[in-house]
Amino acid sequence: MTLASLFLTPALYFLPHATLAATIIVADEPDVLAGLVPLESQGIIEPGCGNARMVRELLQRYPGCRITGLEVDQIQHAKNLVNLQEGLRFIAACAEAIPFPDAGFELALMLKSLHHMPLAMERALDEVARVLRPGGCLYVSEPVYADPLNEVIRLFNDEGEVRAAGPADRASGSAIAAG
Repeated sequence: MTLASLFLTPALYFLPHATLAATIIVADEPDVLAGLVPLESQGIIEPGCGNARMVRELLQRYPGCRITGLEVDQIQHAKNLVNLQEGLRFIAACAEAIPFPDAGFELALMLKSLHHMPLAMERALDEVARVLRPGGCLYVSEPVYADPLNEVIRLFNDEGEVRAAGPADRASGSAIAAG
């Protein structure tokens, strides 16, 4: 498995003040990803896909992709099934137990999802490595709550509780929400 990239802030690169006088460069994450790995005709898996916003966008730009989104939350999974696209399928599964044979995908995406599994992170990464073909890539994009912009983001979307909760706590919360 090759670690292609690790974004420390979502689609923003903050350059040192001394380097470019506090210039902020905003990058389109699908373009950045396409610059790192070939996307056309790739088998892609996204464990913890949530609403699958970025892979839907990737599929529009690169219609030859075959994308599989895994989502453990049953409510979100049901929502994903309502709006299917050709080349995109959704499976109700967690990243810690990916229901596919070894070496079945060229690319794995973990887009703002790895922090949702703090207690099972190593197991999830082992599973991703297992389903990647030799020479496959893992692309990880995670928010980091260390700069001033993230203090503003936290006012609207504080994931501190998500990071602190274990998988069982989140699964219980999803089950309760589902009725």
